[in-house]
Amino acid sequence: MAIANQQNSVQIEKLGPYCDRNLYYQLLQEKSTTGKKPTQMVTIIKDLEQESNFYEMNEFELSLLIGKDVNSLRNNRRPGVTHRWPFKKEDTGKDNSKSPVTYPMKWIRDMLDIS
Repeated sequence: MAIANQQNSVQIEKLGPYCDRNLYYQLLQEKSTTGKKPTQMVTIIKDLEQESNFYEMNEFELSLLIGKDVNSLRNNRRPGVTHRWPFKKEDTGKDNSKSPVTYPMKWIRDMLDIS
């Protein structure tokens, strides 16, 4: 889907999301079975590395990109925990909100540069 920029009419190609829950677990199963990263996983990682700083990843994309388990990322978001991976989530005032979580690419790149 091409999105027109209203200021200078430049076309931006939006390809994401690259990975959802079903694909994530399918790729992990294939990796577990074969012992190596599936071609589709490698392609997704390369595509994510090429994304702009404005792209906001879901937890499954971040998990593939940094090689951490998605449950580890969820644990990182608990209240009272120092957040290793910065994220955005709508503030609903509830402790256990089901609001979508995103990880801005710029923030993640900054964290990877630090470590």
